[in-house]
Amino acid sequence: MAIKTFKEIRDFCRTDGGYREYYDVPTPAQCTREQWERYYKDRGDGTTYCGTELFGRSQERLAEFLGQEPPHILLTLDIRTFEIVAENPYNGLGLTVNARVSGDGVKVEFSEPFIGPYHHRTCSFAPTSDRPFSAEGVIAEVRAYCDEHLLLPPGRYRDIQIERRWPKTVFVNHYRLYREAVALEENGRHRAMLDRYAHARFMSDEQAYLRLSAEGVFDALNCHDEEQLQMAEEFAEGHNREIYNETFRHQNNYLP
Repeated sequence: MAIKTFKEIRDFCRTDGGYREYYDVPTPAQCTREQWERYYKDRGDGTTYCGTELFGRSQERLAEFLGQEPPHILLTLDIRTFEIVAENPYNGLGLTVNARVSGDGVKVEFSEPFIGPYHHRTCSFAPTSDRPFSAEGVIAEVRAYCDEHLLLPPGRYRDIQIERRWPKTVFVNHYRLYREAVALEENGRHRAMLDRYAHARFMSDEQAYLRLSAEGVFDALNCHDEEQLQMAEEFAEGHNREIYNETFRHQNNYLP
């Protein structure tokens, strides 16, 4: 017998009188005294007319329609791939899916992982498509629901959303703050690198003197000792100022 679709099950649950008999019973708060005694009063053996007989008949009618016992599908899906996993991953990126037939058709529930690892919200919806009520059909419905309501389009931003566990509604603001934090971190690393290597490029007066002497500058200018020391000092000062300005300019113009 062919597996019933979500749409067929919904139509059956809404229109079949035998199945609706249990679900159309007033709640205890809505009942008159006579109705409460009829439907909810304990018959002395721990059973009630509503919870035992009417519910049992509705489930028998549903099983007759489905051609099998009403399935109760429990799955754990990886939200990145929507593949079945053995258990909910430790990183909290698993969807624990619960699908069963209720009063108005198939009801699918799963925990939304985007609020936080310890503050999940339950998502619930009733599929009405022509997909079959099977594990594959439930997975397809959950994927379609997530694509429409919870996830950004596939690509880099969805990967970031899943990694950071950001709800779709606040992604833009969270991403802006995230990029600012990343830019500050990268800029900090760049500044640390410049500070580390800039000092190695500074020149002492002695190094400047040796360099000018090796290049024959003192002999070419016929400098006496005091002039040589002053020239070496000025050369080192100018060189170090250039290194400092170069470092400062890079630090302020650096774009991550």
